[in-house]
Amino acid sequence: MPKGFIDINDAGITLAIDGIHKTTSPGYAVLDEDKLLLGKQAATNARLLPSWTNNRFWHQLNSDPIANSTSNIRHHADLAFGHLEMLWQQISSHADEVVISVPSWYNRTQLGLLLGMTKEAAIPVSALVDSALIAVAEQNHLVDSLYLDISLHQISLTQLSLDGAQQNSTLRQTQCHKVVDFGLFTLWDRWANIVAQQFIQSSRYDPMHQATSEQQLYNQVPNWVENLNREGSKDFNLNIDNVSHNATISATQLLPPCESIYPAIIQSIRRLMTGNTTLFISHRFQGFPGLADSLALIPGLNIQYLDYNSAIQAATTHWDNLSNAAGNVSLINALPISRPVAKSTSEPTLQPRHQQTQSSQSAEITASHLLLGHRAYPINKILQIQSIANGTLEQGNENPQFTLYRRGENLLLETHIKDIRLNSNLYEGESTLQPGDEISIAGHSAVLIAVS
Repeated sequence: MPKGFIDINDAGITLAIDGIHKTTSPGYAVLDEDKLLLGKQAATNARLLPSWTNNRFWHQLNSDPIANSTSNIRHHADLAFGHLEMLWQQISSHADEVVISVPSWYNRTQLGLLLGMTKEAAIPVSALVDSALIAVAEQNHLVDSLYLDISLHQISLTQLSLDGAQQNSTLRQTQCHKVVDFGLFTLWDRWANIVAQQFIQSSRYDPMHQATSEQQLYNQVPNWVENLNREGSKDFNLNIDNVSHNATISATQLLPPCESIYPAIIQSIRRLMTGNTTLFISHRFQGFPGLADSLALIPGLNIQYLDYNSAIQAATTHWDNLSNAAGNVSLINALPISRPVAKSTSEPTLQPRHQQTQSSQSAEITASHLLLGHRAYPINKILQIQSIANGTLEQGNENPQFTLYRRGENLLLETHIKDIRLNSNLYEGESTLQPGDEISIAGHSAVLIAVS
């Protein structure tokens, strides 16, 4: 019996048959006169046909009227149904039953709407499964786990727990937390503008000047960023009217759009950790400058990057547990697992897909920037801070509040006033710092990060 799997994340709805990935379709809709474009076709025309574009219909799945409605498109549920129906047509002849992975933060109303759409489209759904649960179901865990994911308009952190004996445990999704209410859509846009500015500075060519070059730029940004961290800097190439344009962009240049995200992620993780914890990071974070290095040395955090195929393979392995609710479609938020539980350790590890020897590399990671608000301040030999307040940092050597300086391979903090906190603890004196450490004064915080 052919098994279909649909993973709903508006950054890309994933379809698979019998454990084999078939396609990924972004949650975009573009209206071209009376023709509705959906998925990849819509995303690759969003800059060419900007007058009617919507990419929030999966994020805000509801039947509330939308401002730019038409006679056929009344609300986001209409767009989501059109997208889902289009995707189902691509695999309908190859799947006798389907399991759908749904965002951990979907509420009952949204789940009900989704099931109504699948019934109307005649999709033979046997179960809904929590997306965080199925993404990590085939991984090795510590007893407490977190799953960090990103979609077009949100970053979420989901808690999971293990109970039972090591060889006969139940993995359970316990709670989902919103980290920030923007995601890849905003980041891709900001990164595209940074790339465009680099083109202007290096060759005086503005790819935003024409819709065709702007669209090509936006089309390339997601995959280009994904591969950036493997090289540290990378050429961005555009071929417009048979003329090649290129600019070299570094990971550091792409850091500013992440500056309001990383402190929120770090603080959320620290707040939810209850001891040694496994952090599973979605493949959708691949290439984010400085993220892996900044998280890698949080004490007690075992970091594992997930492959794009992790949920697909887990669904195939656990299919019998997913499809046993005959006739009654239910939301599954717990699964029995038999894989060995990872031994608890106080030594964190970093396991990105592209790294092979993480233990030796992690030991060499040192903080390179102090991140505050929307700006990252480079730390060279010494950085003296006079104040942190209202999202700004004032540098200077007259009566500084604290000093960051390098001694050999170590980065040190020296405080000059009382009431400075390091990772929420009052601190005085001198200490060696690592990426992920948070320095706070009177409620204002800055985070140390590392950019490769």
